[in-house]
Amino acid sequence: MKKVLSIILALMMACTSLAVVASADGEEDNQQEQQETVQKYVKEINIKPCRDSRVEKVKNDYVEYYESKNVAGYVIRDINVNYGNDDDYIVFSYSYTTDPAEAITGLLVNSYSSRIKTKEYLTVDGVEYTKVYGDLNDNQGGDYVHVYTTTSHQTEKLITDIGFRTSDSLFDGDESWEDTPAYESDSPLNLNKGSRKTNKAIYMTFNSILDTVSSEIKSTYIAKIFMSTGDSSAARDQLEETLIENDMGCGYEVLNYDLNQGAKGKHIYIGYVFTKDATEAVNGVMLASVKNSEQNERFIYNENNTIKYERLGGNLNEGTAGDTINLYVTYDGSTGKALNRLGVQVGRTNSSKVQYSFVNDERWHQVSKYGDEKDTIDLNDGANGEFMYLWDFYSDYTAEEDHKFIKDIYVKVGADIEEVYKEMDAVLSRTGLEYDYSPFDLNKGTDGSVIIMGWTFTDNAKEAITGVMLNHSSKDETLQDELEVNDVKFTKIPVNLKEGNEKGFVYLYTARDKNAESALTDLGIEAYDSKIFTKNIKYFADSDKWTPVSTFTNELKYDLNDGNRGYYIFLWKEMKSVLNLDDTDSDGKDDTDSNSDDDSDKNTDSDDKNTDSDKVVYGDVTGDGKVTMEDVTSIQRVVAKLSTFKPSQKEKADVTDDGKVNMEDITYIQRYVAKLVTKFPADKAKR
Repeated sequence: MKKVLSIILALMMACTSLAVVASADGEEDNQQEQQETVQKYVKEINIKPCRDSRVEKVKNDYVEYYESKNVAGYVIRDINVNYGNDDDYIVFSYSYTTDPAEAITGLLVNSYSSRIKTKEYLTVDGVEYTKVYGDLNDNQGGDYVHVYTTTSHQTEKLITDIGFRTSDSLFDGDESWEDTPAYESDSPLNLNKGSRKTNKAIYMTFNSILDTVSSEIKSTYIAKIFMSTGDSSAARDQLEETLIENDMGCGYEVLNYDLNQGAKGKHIYIGYVFTKDATEAVNGVMLASVKNSEQNERFIYNENNTIKYERLGGNLNEGTAGDTINLYVTYDGSTGKALNRLGVQVGRTNSSKVQYSFVNDERWHQVSKYGDEKDTIDLNDGANGEFMYLWDFYSDYTAEEDHKFIKDIYVKVGADIEEVYKEMDAVLSRTGLEYDYSPFDLNKGTDGSVIIMGWTFTDNAKEAITGVMLNHSSKDETLQDELEVNDVKFTKIPVNLKEGNEKGFVYLYTARDKNAESALTDLGIEAYDSKIFTKNIKYFADSDKWTPVSTFTNELKYDLNDGNRGYYIFLWKEMKSVLNLDDTDSDGKDDTDSNSDDDSDKNTDSDDKNTDSDKVVYGDVTGDGKVTMEDVTSIQRVVAKLSTFKPSQKEKADVTDDGKVNMEDITYIQRYVAKLVTKFPADKAKR
C-alpha cells in the first residue's frame, strides 16, 4: 500500500487528462496519451547529448527505458536544447509519477566557466538542489550549464511539466508557465550561454501546481502508534489489520520499510492511525538504546525531567545481535507540539544520500535520543543491516489549561515489573478515568518486591485528594490507619512501600478536606543511584510548582528506600488552588441536582416518514447537510482503502446509483461542487 499522504493527494488533485504540450518550435512532443484521471508530476529528468544522426536512436532508447520502469507517463521533447546548432543535439526527457512524495518540487539552472567549478549541490533558502547529469550546453564551446532539482516540500510546488522557449514570449503563450530561476540571479539563464556555434537564445520553463502536501500533513495528527513483529513480511499485514480495527475515521499509514531491513532479525513494522483533533494527538516521540543484554526502562523523561515518555511495543532491533532500541511516546501537551507524521531514512552508509524529501526539509527532524536530544539512533545500531533513521514532523500545539486533580491513589505489589504494570493498568482502566502511574519501581535497586503507584484524575475539585503525607517506622504496628493533622484526617493506603525489604515500614496517607484551599494535581517520583543530584533530577527541587511529600514527623523529604540498599526514591507533589474555581465540572454542568425526568420534549411523532431528516442527501457522507470537498476526501480515503464507510455513508456516496462507490462517484461529486451539475443520477432514480 502506498503512503497515505501520497494516495490522498494523488486522488485530490484535479482529475483531468494531461494535454499534449507543444514545444518551442511548434511541433508536438512524443508524449504518451494520458488516459487516467489522476494528476501527474515530474519525477525524473534525463539529458543526453548526441550527434544529429543519432537522435532517433537516443529517443527510442528512452522510450524503452521509461516503459521498462512502468512509469506513469513520459515526455521526450522535440526541440534541440542546443538551439540553433544543427550538428550537435541534446535530447531532453522526463518521466511522470502520480505520487507527490516522489515528485520534483523545484528547479534551478546554473552555468560555470569550467568543468572543475561545477557543483553537485546548490542550496537556496535552506533547500538543497541536486545536479542532473548532462551539460545543457554540451559541445557548444560555451559555459557548462546544468539543471538542478529538489524534492523538498518547502518550495510549496509540484512540477507538472518542463518546456523551453526561444524568445521573450511565454512558453506556448500560456501564463501558467514560469522561467526556471537561475542560481543567484534574478534573470533567466540562456542555456546557450557563451556558445561559439550559435547566437540564438533558449530558456527552460516549467509548469507547476500548489503543493498541498504540507497543508494535508498538518490537517491530521497521529493519534495512536502501533508496532508489529513477526518472522516474515506477514507482520505488515497483521499491523494493517490492527490499524483498520483502530481507525478513528481519518485513516492510517504504515511506514514502508521493515525496520530490521538487512539485519536478518525479526520483521518489524510501525504504523499509526490519524485524528483531526489535536487534543488527541501524540505530543512527542523519542528513542532509547541500551546494550542488547539489557532492557530499556518502561518510562523515560526528557532532558529537563519535565515530560514523561512511555515505551511502545518491543525492541526495534529484535532478533539481531544489535542493541535494544525502543520507541517512546508522550501525550503531554506541554511539549508544545502535535505529531503529524513519521518517516524512515534508509541508506547503506550513514552518510548516503537518500531520495526522501524530509531529509532536506527543515520541518522534518530526526527523532531524538534519550539522554542526548541533539543526537539520534540508527535503528539497526549494532546489527549488520541498513542504516535506518526515524524522522518526525510536528505542528505547533498549545494545550488548553485544564483543571485536573488526582481523585484516587493505588499501589500494586508483585515480583515481576511488567506483570505489576499490567495489573495496575487493569485496575486504573476499569475506573473509566484518565490515569497515570510511577515511572519507576518504588523499590528500585533493592531486594524487595516490585511496587508501582498509580492514580486517577478527575475534573471535579470536590472529588480530589487535598493532601498527602508519608509515615514510617521500624515497627508496622505503630503506624495507625488514620492520623489527624491540623484537624484534617489522613487515611493510610494499606501497602508498605518497603514491601519485601528487611528494614522499615513506610505508608502513604491521603486526605479529603472539603474546606481545603488547594487540591493535589500530580505526583512526581525521583529515582537515582547517588545522593549527588544530577542535572535532570534537580528539576523537582528547582521548580516552584513541585514540593516534596513530607512525613508526619516533619521531615521535609524522605527516601522511600531509607535503610535498604537501592536507589534513592523521593516522592513529590503538585498542588493547585481551588478557591477561584466554579462549582462546575469541566463539561460546564453544575454539580447540583437537576430534574432529568422532564419529558415535555419527548412527545414527537417518531413515525412521521415525511420529515427532511429522513431524506437522503446524496454526496453528503460527512453528515453536515452540505456537499463539499470534505465529502470528496472522505470517499477518496475509502476508495484508496484507507478507511471504511458506515452503512448510512455508503448509500450517500453512491451518487451514480450503480451499487458501487468508485472514482466515477468522486468525479460526479467534484463536478457538483464545481457547479457543473445540479443533481446526481441517484437523485433522479429515487424521486
